[in-house]
Order: sequence, then structure tokens, then C-alpha cells
Amino acid sequence: MSIPWLAVVVATVAAFAVGFLWYGPLFGKTWSNLIGMTDEKRKKANMGQVFGIAIALTLVMTILFAGLLPGEVDATSGLQYGAVVGAIILCAFGINAQFAQTPLMLTLIDGGYMFVTSLVMGLVLGAMG
Repeated sequence: MSIPWLAVVVATVAAFAVGFLWYGPLFGKTWSNLIGMTDEKRKKANMGQVFGIAIALTLVMTILFAGLLPGEVDATSGLQYGAVVGAIILCAFGINAQFAQTPLMLTLIDGGYMFVTSLVMGLVLGAMG
């Protein structure tokens, strides 16, 4: 298994760019309301730790995704793999949400982020791999 390290780094950064938009201007306010995030809670958070762990986990996820891809992948097939991976993750979010009885909108926001992120990762890994 050969990991395209530059593509992994670019895909990880791209995932964070999607997250910035997704949990910022696109769905940030709705998501914050759904999870009960307050300004007080936000101020108490150790954002270095939050972002550090999130970056590390995203990097691991991207490395694992790259390891799943066969040798001959282009942008289109990478996108297809991303759709499958994203759909699996979205379903997993949906299962957990059913048992936790969380709002459907929260599942769609969080699962949708992972779906779109998987598409972007697949696209980058396929195009650069």
C-alpha cells in the first residue's frame, strides 16, 4: 500500500475548509442551537485541544481512506469512493441518532458534513494520487 502523502495533507486541509464553511456560515447557528452550545461553553473550551485532536483524527481518517483506494484512481473514481465512504458514515450517524433521539436536522448537519468531506477527500486523493 502506497500512501500519497501530499494528497493526504491537501485532503486533510480541504476537509477543514469544508468544516469551516459547514459549521460557520452555512449551518453554524443552527448546529449550535441544536447541541445547546452557548457563548459561555464556547469560551471555556480548550480550542487548541479541540482543533489538535480534530486535525489528528482527520489526518488518520484521510490516511485510512487513501489506504482503501486501489492503485489506479482518478478524480471521478475518487469521488465515487468518497460517496460510498460518506454514505456509510452518514448511515452510522443516523443509527446513533435514532438511539440518542437527537433531532433529524442535527443528524443531517453532522452526517452531511462527513458525506461532503468524504467526497472532497476522495476527489483530492483521486486527482492527486
